[in-house]
Amino acid sequence: MSQPQPETRHALSSLPKKVSPRKAHRAGWVLIEPSIIVQNGYVVIENETIQSVGQGRPPGDFPVIDHGPGVLMPPLANVHTHLEVSALKGKVDQSRGFRMWVRDLIRLRDEIDSETLRESARDAIRSLLASGCALAGEISTVGLTRDLFSDSPIYGVWFREFLGGTDHVPPMALSVESDSYNTRSLAGHGPHTTSPQLLTALKKETRMKHLPFSIHVAESEDEMEFLANGKGAWADFLTERGIDFRDWPIGSISPIQYLEKIGILDHDTIAVHLIEADAEDLALLRKRKVSVCLCPRSNRTLHHRLPDIETLCRKGVNLCLGTDSLASVDSLSMFDEMAFVAEMFPNLSPPVILQMATSNGSDALGLSNHFGTLAPGKQGVMVYVPLHAATREQLLCAIVNARCEGNSHLIGFDDGF
Repeated sequence: MSQPQPETRHALSSLPKKVSPRKAHRAGWVLIEPSIIVQNGYVVIENETIQSVGQGRPPGDFPVIDHGPGVLMPPLANVHTHLEVSALKGKVDQSRGFRMWVRDLIRLRDEIDSETLRESARDAIRSLLASGCALAGEISTVGLTRDLFSDSPIYGVWFREFLGGTDHVPPMALSVESDSYNTRSLAGHGPHTTSPQLLTALKKETRMKHLPFSIHVAESEDEMEFLANGKGAWADFLTERGIDFRDWPIGSISPIQYLEKIGILDHDTIAVHLIEADAEDLALLRKRKVSVCLCPRSNRTLHHRLPDIETLCRKGVNLCLGTDSLASVDSLSMFDEMAFVAEMFPNLSPPVILQMATSNGSDALGLSNHFGTLAPGKQGVMVYVPLHAATREQLLCAIVNARCEGNSHLIGFDDGF
């Protein structure tokens, strides 16, 4: 069953509507949400807003666009990606472990000129759109995707990410604001790479503006060891990069418990990866209503492990999906991510997986009042997937296993980017 839609939690609470004539879109199936599916259905849109959804021929004398026997469904949400390193696809050695991958990624990124990085990021945005993704959370460490993201038709959040030992938010980051298509916010890289002083300063800034805050957490064994005793390979790595962690409140604590200790966890926080988490961690995440974004394909590539998605589902955590970057996966397609989850976790039902990629993702990004389902009042943005199914069960299974980049297409979107 789908979860009830919560109130909008973040700054992007209302979108200006453009005046556009009423028209209807029809298809063999209309998936309003995973538990509500209409066969031979239509969606009526006026002024960029869904007016009605029904079966058969829509009433009224206005244009009807027939998309075919496939399915009209909510647009997909890629809640965690790093578009600014898209130029590194196929260039970072993934065979030598996570620490060496991080070193190589930083070195290679710094060797590439900014224009090449920007053009690759632009191509990556186009690939998101081509695979039915209309919502995204972009994590930017060097800031070069800020205007690309704002100028694109994608809805979502551009997160300026910080790491290191400074105890204040740089002035550039204080311009947290929103506009009609997306919002800008802040992110901490991780509890093991960003000082507690900086993390709390970043979180304070986003909390005052009711914006989402993203952070990588519980991702690696190195992170677990460092927060448990302040030693190990990650401690050596931070020391090498000039990050002084001697006053961090670490020791005998999990990454989730550490973030709770310094006041980071709340309903506007997106905890990314969560490979390492126990029952106490999960209870804390649920209590604080934290959204958890999983990037399973990237996790398998970089860590040879996967999060325990089945347990996370049983614990009632708001689970959404992201791809991470093209430096660790071969596509930014959420269809590919869903298909991978379905393959690795056969006990998960297709509706649960689909909800992670649609309504749960829009909720995490603060856009649940506008996206996530094809209900009246939501934005008139949909994705059409050209597939064939005889029953609702077959349809849901086909969507989750579609792997259809280039075949699906977004509706109600400016495609001139």
